[in-house]
Amino acid sequence: MEISSASTAANILNMAVSAQQMQEGIKAQVAMLKEMAEMQQQVALMLAESGSGQNLNVMA
Repeated sequence: MEISSASTAANILNMAVSAQQMQEGIKAQVAMLKEMAEMQQQVALMLAESGSGQNLNVMA
């Protein structure tokens, strides 16, 4: 194998590894966002349940 083709292969391999690492990072971020969304949904449900049957009267 020539030096140029060897370095090209190494560069391609490095790019593939970098892309895989980025993909793993994005997957972790998506998992965190899903977890945050679930927690927000639970908070919204709790607020809706605690507020049901109550009238909030705000006077300026």
